[in-house]
Amino acid sequence: MNEPLYQKIYLSLKNDIISGKYQPGAQLPTENKLAEQFQVSKITSKKALNILTEEGYLIRQKGRGTFVSENVHTLLLTDKPGETPLPKIGLIFTNINSDFGVPMVTAVADACLGKANLLFSLTHDEEQAEETAIRQMISAGVDGLIVFPCTSKFLNHRLLQLVIDHYPLVFIDQNIPSIEQNSVGSNNTDAVKMGLNYILSHGHKNICLMMPGTYNNVLQERLNAVISFSAETGVHFDQDLWLSDLNLSSDRMQEESHIRIIEQHLLTHPEITAIFAFHYPIAVSAKKAAENIGRKVGRDLSILCFDGPDTLEGNCFFTHIRQDEKAIGRAAAELLLELIRQPQATARHLRFDAKLVEGSSFFTLPK
Repeated sequence: MNEPLYQKIYLSLKNDIISGKYQPGAQLPTENKLAEQFQVSKITSKKALNILTEEGYLIRQKGRGTFVSENVHTLLLTDKPGETPLPKIGLIFTNINSDFGVPMVTAVADACLGKANLLFSLTHDEEQAEETAIRQMISAGVDGLIVFPCTSKFLNHRLLQLVIDHYPLVFIDQNIPSIEQNSVGSNNTDAVKMGLNYILSHGHKNICLMMPGTYNNVLQERLNAVISFSAETGVHFDQDLWLSDLNLSSDRMQEESHIRIIEQHLLTHPEITAIFAFHYPIAVSAKKAAENIGRKVGRDLSILCFDGPDTLEGNCFFTHIRQDEKAIGRAAAELLLELIRQPQATARHLRFDAKLVEGSSFFTLPK
């Protein structure tokens, strides 16, 4: 198994200290010179120096350089030759809710067990919090990042710079066109087509797609899948029945506003018999809106959505498309560990199939 590049530098410098090449008080080469010597990035050489500093072998003096500790001989008496630290991984995630996130984060943690130390940060889908988390993770000396980006049309500039710098980075549910990067996620195209086939098989033709207003990569993939499905099957979808701009929020007033918007939409288009919600919270709001105007979900209005909460009984009310969160989380961790060992590895986009889970929110339309 190949060692991460920073470990090679770490071991080389440590052996030089042990052999006496660098005596106590001696100055080591700069980060830039080490990067040039080992043909790695400055981030990698800095990581090796940081580890040796944390272990007490080095002292870093701002404006002067890096020096071998005067107490290095004491450390060598208790040191275990050849022992190298585990890599440090940062996981930056948007939100963890009852319907999405827990299995994926757990899978990342399980995959890192005994192989890497894991740092975790939640952004609550706020771009400023995401930027802060990235900065703090890098300052903490992580060897690579797994990032579930905030819902935004544009990628955080710090993440984009890391991609350009070939920093070990794996995105979850993000694929930037024309830029080489590593990502793991669901096969959104097949998932949407599976959902549409299910809706049509139950006799529904007047279908309302409900989606958030912020267009990101995932939403675009799902919309493209609808267009592709229509072209392949000849099925026409009336876009006047669609409803967008339902931005996801935990704010109570925002949720009530969405419910009123959906109520009005259903009253304006009473011909709608099925809703395909691209996010679970939208499905919840749609159910409340339908009930407020006297429509019964599962009897005269069907709702299908992405994801849904696990319950003690094992059943979710909504018929939904369940993403394979465990496989995604495990693959993200394994891919990042591979990138840390081999930073120049070819970029990969891993996609996992979702499955349809039937609940009580769907009915068959009489012919």
